[in-house]
This record gives sequence, structure tokens and C-alpha cells, in this order.
Amino acid sequence: MRGIYLSTHKFGRDDKYDESIFCLGIYMRPTLEEIKRHRDQIRGYCLNTPTFRSAYPLNAGDKLPWFKGELFQYSGSFKYRSVISFLSSLSNVEKATGVCAASGGNHAIAVGLACQTMDIPATVVVPKTINAGRLELLKSTGVSIIFADDIASVFSKLDEVKQQGLLEIPAFSGPHILRGIGTLALEIYESVPDLEAVVASVGGGGLLSGLAYTLKAIGPNIAVYGVEPEGAPTISNSLKNGKPQKLEKIDTIADSLSAPYALDYSFQVISDYVDEIGIVSDEQIRSSMRWALSHLNLKLEPACAAAIAACQHPLREKLGEKNLCVVLCGTNIDLQSYQKLLENGL
Repeated sequence: MRGIYLSTHKFGRDDKYDESIFCLGIYMRPTLEEIKRHRDQIRGYCLNTPTFRSAYPLNAGDKLPWFKGELFQYSGSFKYRSVISFLSSLSNVEKATGVCAASGGNHAIAVGLACQTMDIPATVVVPKTINAGRLELLKSTGVSIIFADDIASVFSKLDEVKQQGLLEIPAFSGPHILRGIGTLALEIYESVPDLEAVVASVGGGGLLSGLAYTLKAIGPNIAVYGVEPEGAPTISNSLKNGKPQKLEKIDTIADSLSAPYALDYSFQVISDYVDEIGIVSDEQIRSSMRWALSHLNLKLEPACAAAIAACQHPLREKLGEKNLCVVLCGTNIDLQSYQKLLENGL
């Protein structure tokens, strides 16, 4: 599908906004058949992660929920699918030249592991504040690592890296996102009988846009909900304003959902297909981390537990009677950080 839209703003990685510039944006969206074919193309690289039904309801009286265990994907998160999708589209010359990416952790790990698997040189820029456990995983992939002072300066540092001719792998926006995450949506639909609703956490919007776009193409009546922490409402603010927004401040334990801005491509898809965004507090996230540990025997990072928190709090009334699938998007967190998060909430 080819879409053309008029945009009255320019919103780039330099976070500059100029309403006086009127630009024509052209974006490509794959068809459902293209996504199905793409699944066959990357089948040997990505896992069909387990989909399972919980023995326990999320709330008393609710239907038993289904979970999509994308935390068991290679690299520990859904990010691996979209990275593989991007790399599979490159020419041999582009692969030999190499790629680069900027990330707070999970996207960088996915890039490192995927490039190691496909023997493609890669450089990633991460903040010095990156979680120690994620940094250890990242180093194990053999990727070249450049440190920036903080998450805000990661992208300016990436621009310097790109001057070497390396191709950037976008973290949460672009056609490769829809193709890669579309394969995840297909697995959910084929595994959950009579699927009525899907809930997923949202940072920059890559996961949510890919799920919503594909699921609505399969079944327009399937409800798709996103979840944001109240300390990083990037997509919610963008939807309220009708255009991508930049956050001036981020304050949440869900660091994987701390995208400082939204981008046009994923924002437009979310605007077109997502039913609602639920907002959760850090304490609600901590509570759901404990629930997952006691009821699922899973040690979830905050960004992953946020989806459960939304089902137990802001979206509870809407989802309790639905045949629901909660996407466990990933969990790369070391034991010390995990314990500290839960202890601080007591």
C-alpha cells in the first residue's frame, strides 16, 4: 500500500521543528501478502516465539489471558525481528559497508546479534548510563560500541558515525518495522483462538504500529491497545496534538519505553489503526512485575510488565471479558537491577 500525506512540520533527529516549512511526506506500507511472504524469507533467522494461556486471570473474574512470549526471541526482545527485516533487504555492497544504530539498549543488542549472525559489520551508539546487564550482552555480540554522555546526545553522535557511509537501522519507524513486526502479529492471530484484543507496550511506536497495522488487515474488529508510562507519554502527546511530539522530560523506570520523540511513519500508522493508549504509573508497573514473577515465573523488565499493568488498571474494564493476548515484548535486565526496582517500590 502506498500512502501520501501532507505534513505541515519537519521533525528530525535534531529535534528542530519549523511550522513554516510545508513538506510532502511519502511513505510505503507493505500489503498483508507481502508480510506473509516476508515471514517465509526470514523464517530461518527469527523464532516463532511461544504463545501460551495463563492459568491465572489478570484480575478476579476476568477471562484467562493469552501471552505472546517475545521475550524468548533471539536478543531477548521483539527488536530482533525488525532488525533482521532491515538487514535482509540490503544489497551485498551495503552489507559489506556496514550498518549503525543508536539505542538505550534493546535495539542495540538486536543489531549486534543480528549482524553477528549475518556477518555484517556494525557500530552502535549507546548512552554511558546503559544498564550493566545490557552492556554485557551487547559486548558479547562483538559489535563496535561508541558511548554518548546521555540518551539525548546519542543521536547527534550517531550522525557523526553515519558520515562514514554506514546505513542507519531505525529503531522504531519505517517499512521494515511493519514487515518485521507483522510476522509477530501473524503468529498471534494464528495461535489465539477467536482473538478479540491485543495489548502491547509502546515507546517510539515500532512494535505497536506493526501489530496494529497487520492485525487490522486480518481482522478489522480486533482491538489493539498501546501502553505508555506516565513519565514518558510520547505517543499519547503526539496523538493529542495530531503530529509527532518531543518530550522535554522523561521520568520512568521503564527505560526501554523512553523514546524522546515520535516519528511520522510509525505515528501515522498508530493514528490510523490503534484503538487506545493506556497510561500506567511506575508503581503499577512494579506491581505487575511482581504479578508476573508469582503467576508466570517470569522476571520481566518494566517495559514488558507495563502491558500487564494496563490490563490490571486503566484498561481493566474494557478487556476483562475479551479473548485477550498480552505481548511480552522483551526483557533484558540483570538480577541486581530487577531486585533494586522491586525493593524501591516497597
